[in-house]
Amino acid sequence: MTPPKNIFELAKKNSKHLTSAFNSIKNPSIEKFAERVKNDGTVSINRKLENLLDTLKNDRILNVYDNIKLENPNITNEEINEKLKERQPKHYKKRITFDAYFDGKDFKYGALNIGNIGAYTDDFGQFCIVLKKENIEGYENLCFIKKNSLEHYVDDDCNIKLTVLKKDISDLKDMHYLAAMKHHTEINDHNESEWSDILCKGEKFIEAIIKDVIFVEHFEEIRIKKDDYNKYNKLAIKLALTKIADPVDKVNAKYFSEIRKHMKDKNLSFNKIN
Repeated sequence: MTPPKNIFELAKKNSKHLTSAFNSIKNPSIEKFAERVKNDGTVSINRKLENLLDTLKNDRILNVYDNIKLENPNITNEEINEKLKERQPKHYKKRITFDAYFDGKDFKYGALNIGNIGAYTDDFGQFCIVLKKENIEGYENLCFIKKNSLEHYVDDDCNIKLTVLKKDISDLKDMHYLAAMKHHTEINDHNESEWSDILCKGEKFIEAIIKDVIFVEHFEEIRIKKDDYNKYNKLAIKLALTKIADPVDKVNAKYFSEIRKHMKDKNLSFNKIN
């Protein structure tokens, strides 16, 4: 059996290619964009309500394998795969292929972010955890990929597109070159206010992969849309004052109340975004 490849070493080896690519496309706007990514860029991780609560309870970011094992510490590998198939039916085969190829069962996934709500989707979640720059600078195993790893670097026959991936990956010090390379046709002097959304919005993002343990103390803040915050806050207030008939609303109110308590205990705050 072929030993797994080290995806973080691939990132380090791509430095020369990224530097050359950046020099071939740079102009004043691109250089300004790259400088902003270099200075302000960090990793954000979007989570659903219940996943955020699990994260805060366990004091660290959990991936899908962690969640499965927490539910049943004595679970077998075969049972883990069955649970994974239930939770990620669309990407199951690609998930196990990618993880086997790169020894990725400890990987946590996020996005390169310079100041917005992150990869806000129904799949990823509406709560955007933002990591402190000082902490990600200390991670030993962190890389960035130009696009979603499963959708763009594993084909339908579950083959890893290694040749493409090798050119579309960076470590932390070259992340701004990767961002510039991806978005150089979209960046100009007139849309600077849109740069954060150009870099990361919904299902469009530069993927971050981290193998290090991400503790809650590494969180800078948790971003949430004001409308979402108001919705959950109203439910939490209602739960405290009276009964909630709708079972989904009742659970959401309970989870949100617990989340706020854990955040207060850990000196975390919500940054409410329009």
